[in-house]
Amino acid sequence: MTKKLRHDILKCYLTTKLTPKQKLVLVGYLQKTGQIPPLTTVGQLLNIDLDQAEEFVHDLTSPAMTEMSEWILADHPFITIADKIYPTQLREIYMPPLLLFYQGDLELLQTPIVSMVGSRHYTSYGQVAVRQLIPPLVAQGITVCSGLAQGIDGLVHRTTIGCHGKTIAVIGTGLGRYYPPANKSLQQLLAKKGLVLSEYLPQASPLRWHFPHRNRIIAGLSQATVVVEAGQKSGSLITANMALRENRDVLAVPGPIDEEKYVGCNQLIQAGAKPVLAATDILDELQL
Repeated sequence: MTKKLRHDILKCYLTTKLTPKQKLVLVGYLQKTGQIPPLTTVGQLLNIDLDQAEEFVHDLTSPAMTEMSEWILADHPFITIADKIYPTQLREIYMPPLLLFYQGDLELLQTPIVSMVGSRHYTSYGQVAVRQLIPPLVAQGITVCSGLAQGIDGLVHRTTIGCHGKTIAVIGTGLGRYYPPANKSLQQLLAKKGLVLSEYLPQASPLRWHFPHRNRIIAGLSQATVVVEAGQKSGSLITANMALRENRDVLAVPGPIDEEKYVGCNQLIQAGAKPVLAATDILDELQL
C-alpha cells in the first residue's frame, strides 16, 4: 500500500462529513483507483448532493485535517482495512473498522483467536472456569481476546499472561487512556507482551456507546466467542449476539438455574450455543 493511500484512508477515518457506511464505500473506491474521486463522482458514489460533496472535499484538504493526520502519522501506529495484516475475518464483518490503532505484536492477528468475555463482577465459579479453560487453549497456540474491562475480561488477560500465552485487548477508549483506571498496569503489560487495539483516536474518552460498539471487533477477530458468567443484561451478550450475526461459533459456560448472574449464559445455551464443560469443548469446535 502506498503512503498516499494510507494517508487518504486516515483522512476518510478522521472526517466528520461522512457516515461510517459512506466512509467504507469511499475507501473501497480508493483501494481500486488510488485517488480521491472528483466531485461529481463523490456525489454519485456516496449518494450526496454537490454541496455536500464540496464540503467533504474541503474538509479533506483543510489545515485542521492536515495537522491532525500528520500528528497521528508521526507517533501513533495504526493499520488500515487495506493493509495485508488486517485480519480477513474482521474485514468480513458488517461495518469493519477503517483503521485500528495498536500497541504490541501485530503478528497475533494472524494466529487462531478465541474471545472470552463475561460479567464485570465475577464469582469464584467464574474465576475457576477461566483458570481451567485458558491453559489448554494457550498450549494449542490460541490467542485469547477480550475487552480489558473490569471483571472477567481483566481476569482473562491476566490468566493468559500468567500461562505465558498471547492475548489481545480491544478497548473502548483511545490507547492514551486507561479504563478502568485499575487496569492501567495490565494495559501497559499487554502493550508489551500482547496486543492492544482501539478504533478510537488516541485520547478518546470512555464514552458509553464505545463499549458495545467495540464488541463487534472482539467478535469479528475471533473464530469463537466463549461467554463466562453473564446475567440477562450483561454486555457480554452483545458480543455473543454479534458473533452469531457474523456466523461465528458461540459457546457458554453453564451455571445454576436459580441465580441471575448465570441467566445470560444459560439462555445462550438454550438458544443453541454450545455448553462449555472443559477446554476440549472449545478445541473441538475449532477442530483443534
